[in-house]
Amino acid sequence: MAAIRPSVTRDLLHTAWLLAVETALGTAAVYALIVLLFALATPGSGAGVVALCAALLVAAVAMPLAAVAVTVRRGYRIAPVALVGVGPVLVAGALTALGH
Repeated sequence: MAAIRPSVTRDLLHTAWLLAVETALGTAAVYALIVLLFALATPGSGAGVVALCAALLVAAVAMPLAAVAVTVRRGYRIAPVALVGVGPVLVAGALTALGH
């Protein structure tokens, strides 16, 4: 029995919103890493800041990996390739546009 694959339009829409989330998380993760390093270097900085930055970094790494696994399992063809190939380029572009 043949597997039912999502339509190309649905695959493209799914890819677009996953790339948007990956770009936002990846860009925020760079700033969270900077804040985390300063918070760890500053005595008396709040544990909440450290926890929030660490959680953002974990989400920025886990989201693309989980999204690739889920989209492959559901039969998407464009989304997994785009998340691995285009996502990091979009993050780098966003950071360049922001001046870092």
